[in-house]
Parts: sequence; C-alpha cells; structure tokens
Amino acid sequence: NSALTPTRSEVEGSEADCERVFSECRSLMPYNRGSMTPIMLEAIMMLRYSPDLWDEHTIAMAFSTVIKEAREDRLAAKGERKLQRRRKMQRKGILALP
Repeated sequence: NSALTPTRSEVEGSEADCERVFSECRSLMPYNRGSMTPIMLEAIMMLRYSPDLWDEHTIAMAFSTVIKEAREDRLAAKGERKLQRRRKMQRKGILALP
C-alpha cells in the first residue's frame, strides 16, 4: 500500500499546478459562457497542456468521432421522442394498438 501512496516531495507543488489549470479553465469558460460543453472544455485543455500527445491526424479522428456520436445521439433522441408521441396517441385512443 505504501508503494501507491505518494511521498511529500511528490505532492509538493501540485496545488499550484492545479490552481493554474483551474485559472486557465476559468479564462476559457467564464460564467457567462455556459454554452461550452464540458467535453469541449476538456478537449481544449488537453490540447493546450499535452501538445506531445496529439497531431493534426489525431485531432481529425477525434473530431469525426465526436461528430458521429453527436449525430447518433440526436437520432436516438429523435427516435425516443417519436416513440413517446406514439405511446401518448395510443393512450388517448387516437392510434390503434399494434
């Protein structure tokens, strides 16, 4: 268990680093900018603080994945709304049960 516990020297300075990241996040996403999604903020911070982990190809792949997942989420939500409307119409007797 002691091998997993950080020593004092490993923890020192981490508070300042953490505060610096929080400060940067606040500058990117002020209180009046609520339209930015948490995943977008996370992506921006990842790109800013880890430039050695990505390149143009990695960003393009991630972007296409996000677009694809957003499209799938929209289609799933649309299907769920359609199903809810159908059930409501069936309860009201407007639509015959299958």
